Amino acid sequence: MNHLAPGIADRFLSATRRLWQRPMILFFHGVNTGIDDPRVQMLHMDRVRFVGFMKSLRRHHRVISVDELADCLESGSQPPMDAVVLTFDDGYLNNLTIVAPIMQSLGLPWSVFVSSRHISESLRFPSYIARVAIYYTEKAEASLPGLPKTISLRTPAARDDACRAVSALLKTTSLSEVERMREALHSLLPEQRWSELNERFLSDQVMTWDQVRQLSRAGARIGAHCHDHAVLHEAQGDDEVWRQVRLSKALIEQQVGECRHFVYPNGKWSDICPAALVALRQTDFRTAMTTVPGFINHSSMPLLLPRFSFETIEQLRRGCARARFAEITGQRLPAVSMLR
Repeated sequence: MNHLAPGIADRFLSATRRLWQRPMILFFHGVNTGIDDPRVQMLHMDRVRFVGFMKSLRRHHRVISVDELADCLESGSQPPMDAVVLTFDDGYLNNLTIVAPIMQSLGLPWSVFVSSRHISESLRFPSYIARVAIYYTEKAEASLPGLPKTISLRTPAARDDACRAVSALLKTTSLSEVERMREALHSLLPEQRWSELNERFLSDQVMTWDQVRQLSRAGARIGAHCHDHAVLHEAQGDDEVWRQVRLSKALIEQQVGECRHFVYPNGKWSDICPAALVALRQTDFRTAMTTVPGFINHSSMPLLLPRFSFETIEQLRRGCARARFAEITGQRLPAVSMLR
């Protein structure tokens, strides 16, 4: 549309966006000023790209808070057709240092969902430990708990395969097995090397409770993302699922204030067991969000809300067009985080 006069282009966009605009939740993780190694920093957007996306959203959509969305769902009313809710998972420090000033300058409401153990202990996530250990160890092979055989690390392709295998295991096994895997992965590098790499990849540093409180005062709504970032599938057991939900809520309310919104770690349908829904309902959460793509409407289940992941307004339009086609034709959307 670069050949169209600005006024004509704006009118064209205004007419066509009605075809794909539906209420939706978008999710992000972190934003960094430059990405040094995308294999490791895969959860973080470049700052320039993020600012451009937020400005486009503000221009073409109505960004509402998660509380406004919850009000609509509880009253049975339809959210505005151009409504977008912005959410960030995990609780990275760059949410405070980079994202918060951007959101304040643009006047956009947003929410951040923190894993309370990682905030309390300044722990990095097992998925980060896996990526760094596998891509930066000097070992040619490794034996890791839960994997049936020694994995090769001799080539870049072998390391990619190893990272995929470990990532899949971390998402499907119990919390105790995740801890065993974390320890084994950590042992692939000496402590000095971990210090160097953690400094290099400051993007993956989480906040402290004091920083979470600063973020709350800066306008972000703080929600829960489990205590240990545990995936709430059947393998966890009901007692562990309840502990993850209750403890994360209790610590956030003790340290920050009211906690009424939740995001499921990983968040696919297979990651959410019945006990999780019961626990969330009985601990008085207003909303709980998945990573299953889809739109919001007046009949959406507040404790099983879909979300999309996009990085540009063009990705959003293409992804939403695909989602609208699937919605109209009755097809099932692929259970993936991104539609691009």
